Amino acid sequence: MEKPSWHFLKSGSGIVGASNLANPLKDTQLRDYEILVREAFQNSYDERISQDSFKFKIKKHLISKERCKKFIDAFDLNKIYQQSKYFDDTNNYITNGIKLLKKCIEGEEEFPILEISDFSSNGLGGRWNRGRNLEDRFYNLVLSINRSRKQDNNSGENYLGSYGVGKMVFALSSEIRSILYYSKFLPDDALKSENTRLMMTSFLPLIDNQEEDTEYSGHAYFGLESNESNNPRKPIINNKADQFMSDLGFDVRQENEYGTSVYLPFCNFEINAIKSAFEKWWWPALLTNPNVLIELEDEFGNIFHPNPSNNQFTKAFTNIFNKE
Repeated sequence: MEKPSWHFLKSGSGIVGASNLANPLKDTQLRDYEILVREAFQNSYDERISQDSFKFKIKKHLISKERCKKFIDAFDLNKIYQQSKYFDDTNNYITNGIKLLKKCIEGEEEFPILEISDFSSNGLGGRWNRGRNLEDRFYNLVLSINRSRKQDNNSGENYLGSYGVGKMVFALSSEIRSILYYSKFLPDDALKSENTRLMMTSFLPLIDNQEEDTEYSGHAYFGLESNESNNPRKPIINNKADQFMSDLGFDVRQENEYGTSVYLPFCNFEINAIKSAFEKWWWPALLTNPNVLIELEDEFGNIFHPNPSNNQFTKAFTNIFNKE
């Protein structure tokens, strides 16, 4: 198997620094896990295949010291650590993440990963290197820097999510600002037999490498060399993507298990807090749509389902709603 590697995008005319893309999310009183719950669920709900069945799951993993090295080696996270000495981290937003990464590289610490998955949804299909329409879901979410609005479509669907905000919420939830995407989808005629994709991206501070006299924008992509100047890295696909996940001890999607799993390394959100956020922000959907299943799993394997009727914040609203 060809070995995947990192590509760090150089700064240049028209390229917005990765750290600047988060600015719209900084002016809010919402907790970081609340923003994640609001945006991640909306984007997944937009992509459901039918009205009859839809599952959304958030699972917290605690990666042991033994698995830690395997994960770091598989995604060559040493490269991010090596680049960190050149970070222009004015606001110190990634400092703690780099400290944690260093401890894991040295085998001193385990670390959490938050997995966000949807099932019976479209997945990240379409052209991997073009984003001309809504069907190019992989490019729009994973690789595009400036395409963000799902609302710009001709299908008549009422999409409320946003590709741009969605990916930045994921990045801000990871202490090392990195996102792993793993998706299975129904291939179309243009894709032939391609139905699975895997890729990691990072939104890092500006990298001012004075030794090379080169400045990098902070956008970084981990994948296979594509021989394309505009998109130098492409996703790992099909059986190789499945094997990659299996080797790391994560669940592999079956052939017809369409949807997307997003993994956020060094994300330590508590499942109980996420449960409360679902109950607070999505209580109408939870009460009115029996075909939507939301499942939450903590690092100990305990399963939870949001119940807004038992939440002190939403109980008054649900009581009135249930009387109608």
